[in-house]
Amino acid sequence: MRAERRHELKENDLIHALQSARTYMVTHRTPLTWGVILVLVVVIGTTYVVRARAQAVDRLWEERAKFYAASLGEDRAAGLQALQTWMELVRASSNDGFALQSLADQVSLGLQLAATGSPPPDRAFNDHARGAAQMLLDRFPQHTFAQALALSTLATVEENEFALDGDLAHKERARAHLTAMLERPALNGTPFQTQAADRLKALDSIFTVVAFAPPLPPEEAAALESQQTPEGLPPELLKALQERGKTPRVVDVGSTAPAPTGQAQPAPAAGEKPEPGTPQAVPPPEAPAPTPADAAPDAKEPAPEGGSPTEPAPTEG
Repeated sequence: MRAERRHELKENDLIHALQSARTYMVTHRTPLTWGVILVLVVVIGTTYVVRARAQAVDRLWEERAKFYAASLGEDRAAGLQALQTWMELVRASSNDGFALQSLADQVSLGLQLAATGSPPPDRAFNDHARGAAQMLLDRFPQHTFAQALALSTLATVEENEFALDGDLAHKERARAHLTAMLERPALNGTPFQTQAADRLKALDSIFTVVAFAPPLPPEEAAALESQQTPEGLPPELLKALQERGKTPRVVDVGSTAPAPTGQAQPAPAAGEKPEPGTPQAVPPPEAPAPTPADAAPDAKEPAPEGGSPTEPAPTEG
């Protein structure tokens, strides 16, 4: 009896709890519904944003591969346009990994394409390498590799600019970039500082002004050309050779066939020295005069005119 009573009391408690929960849900139905909806929206929105960002990053790397290939095409103007569009994409991107790799690629490509210009260096690609290096320097001030690559590139850009205009101001700018590499504590003990020190020592040999003589006026050039000797030597050189006893000669090597093996060349003309290493004709040696002892005992006497040779008379025993 007591067990049944306890069971009834428990059932009453359960029914009472369910009724209370139902009453609460009915009373607070609207706030709970909005709360569940809000949680679902947050979860779905977060998932969408994460996926969208991943897809955007994938598209960035696909664009990088496309621009990289386009910059190395045969059309240099299209290659430069690809690099510039790529630079704008990097400037607008907040992905540091993509930006770091893209700027490093553009620095390398800019210098490479500048060096293959006709004639080198190509100023447009050299300027693009300068812009990429400066952006690398500004965007990653604490990145060791980025700083070293940017400063080294800027020094190379100044060397290319000096090759174009010969202005020695580029030498001091290159010196400043290389010195900055030596003074950065983050680069201590790295190969970048060793390279910078070696380049500083070679600055004087790189930044050397080479002056070429101005071209002759057309009248003087024509007069000098008319004074050329048949041998193609300037008169001054011909005179110097004659004073030293050497007369230049023109040898037609295209029409002269080589002498067969063992055959001597013709003797030089009177007063002309033979060329070194040329075999000369040697006259055959004169045959020695025959002696009576050399005559054979049975030699036939020459026949008289109109007759036949006669035999020698036999001797009596």
